[in-house]
Amino acid sequence: MRHKRTIAKFIFISTDFVVDGIKGMYKEEDERSAVNYYGQTKIAAEDLVMQNNNEWCIVRTALVYGKPFSGRNNMVTLVKEMLEKGEEYSVFDDQIRTCTYVEDLANAIVLVIQKNAKGIYHISGNDVLTPYQMAVATAEYLHLDKSLIKKVTEKDFSQPAKRPAKTGFVISKAKVDLGFKPISFAEGLKRTLE
Repeated sequence: MRHKRTIAKFIFISTDFVVDGIKGMYKEEDERSAVNYYGQTKIAAEDLVMQNNNEWCIVRTALVYGKPFSGRNNMVTLVKEMLEKGEEYSVFDDQIRTCTYVEDLANAIVLVIQKNAKGIYHISGNDVLTPYQMAVATAEYLHLDKSLIKKVTEKDFSQPAKRPAKTGFVISKAKVDLGFKPISFAEGLKRTLE
């Protein structure tokens, strides 16, 4: 009995942490240079994917938020939870991200499949924000006490791993090739919190 050969597309989800975060607003072809172990493991994984001669696509994304899945919080839902309890939340104001609404990420992956896209795509929102700005916008939307949100910088806050400072993505390739149209952060907040 002959087996029919199937060529499957391999889609790997990667991260903005593959870059060093020095210049910000990265394109797909920009040099990768991770500043922490997590980013280094993603670079190693990307390299393995690219060695595969079969169909592959790498989707890099950044700071994903949306309705919690399996009870796992993201930055927006964590801010909501902490402020509702009256607890302070310390958050970076010296890091820049282009955050990603989770349904936009899912839709982009569907577009990759439908268009049989190959190569690397940056998938995120258009808005360039600091995590502090995201937290304040969340508090304002929910009419919670934004004075509980404390600005910190990398120098103020000890953390086990260094984070890249400015990782925002240029997403024009995804817009042109895939027809990717992300929603605004304001609309993403509304969909996450309502």
